[in-house]
Amino acid sequence: MSVKNEPAFPVTFTDKSGQIAPTFTGMTLRDWFAGHAPDMPDWWYQVFCGIEKNKAQQNRSYIMRGQLEAICEWRLEYANRQLAAREVKPK
Repeated sequence: MSVKNEPAFPVTFTDKSGQIAPTFTGMTLRDWFAGHAPDMPDWWYQVFCGIEKNKAQQNRSYIMRGQLEAICEWRLEYANRQLAAREVKPK
């Protein structure tokens, strides 16, 4: 199982006869890290949305959509970096 698909809180159940049921994986570790990412820094929004500034100035709904996309991208990038840091072996 790759680190990115590793379950954050795996739970294995047994039935009354003691048979082990399939493991319930729930959210992935990536989901967990993304959900706990710090607030998006201002510089991230400027980098993420800087290419299409002209469109953003013309349409307020475009600005809101751009902000939401930037927040999602920030959280996922943060999670990816956390996972990458776990793969680095200490010296």
